[in-house]
Formats: sequence, C-alpha cells, structure tokens
Amino acid sequence: MDKTSLRNREIINDFLVNMFYQIIDIENAYMKHHGIGDLSVTELKLLDIASSLKRPAMTDIANRVHLTNGTITSAIKKLEKKGYAHRVQDANDKRIYRVKLTANGKKAVKYHVAFFDEMVDAVCNHEELGSDKMLIGTLSRLSVFFDSMKEEVS
Repeated sequence: MDKTSLRNREIINDFLVNMFYQIIDIENAYMKHHGIGDLSVTELKLLDIASSLKRPAMTDIANRVHLTNGTITSAIKKLEKKGYAHRVQDANDKRIYRVKLTANGKKAVKYHVAFFDEMVDAVCNHEELGSDKMLIGTLSRLSVFFDSMKEEVS
C-alpha cells in the first residue's frame, strides 16, 4: 500500500472513530433537546425494534439484539418504570409477553428515527461517492453536520 492510500485510511479511520462517539453524544443531546433525556442508546434501540415488529414478544426482541430473554425482560422492565413501554400477556398463550410502546415510547422512537434520517440525508444529498477522496469529502460533510447539530441542541 502506498503512502497516499495509507494516509487516506488513517483519515477515514479518524473520521469514523470521531463520528462514532459524536453519534452517541449528539443523539443523546438531540433526544434531551426533544424532552427525552433518560434513555440509553440500548434502550432506544430496544424501543426502535419493538416499534418495527407487528406484535413484538420479548423473545422476538431478544433474538433481534442477540441477548437472552432475561436480559430483555430486565431492560423492558426499566422501560416500563420510565414510562416508555409496557408488557402485556398474550391472550392466546399466557407464557408470551408482548411489548407495547406508550405515547412517550412512540415519541422517543420518532425522534430516534428522525435523528438518523437527518444524518443519512446529510450524506446522501451528494453524488460523489466512489473514491477515497470523495468518501473523505462526504465524511467531512457529516462531521460538519454533527458539529452544527451539537450547537443546535446545546
């Protein structure tokens, strides 16, 4: 690998590592800005998964995130206490508990999805993906988006 390729890889790595942490930090700030400041990234993901399934059972969610039923049960109980979801025993099979989102849970998912939609829009509004330099330009625009979003929600 030549020096330019190595340097481009370093730049891309730096962008990705920086953006990984920015995504977490800025999404947290974005959610707080919209009145949802008490959810972890994992809890948001669980709500997102539950909202994407027609009749989500605890097992369905556990399988989607590759966690045990016990872990998901504990997590959903926390979400119940926070007012974002509740468990309902299945009418046909009493062993199954379904997860239903509350109005606050649906609101959290709405803003979680909106955040990522805005982020993807910031990347996809340009048609120059195709080379290292073009990808670096795209990642740079995404970094600028995060910076402006951080200012907006702070």
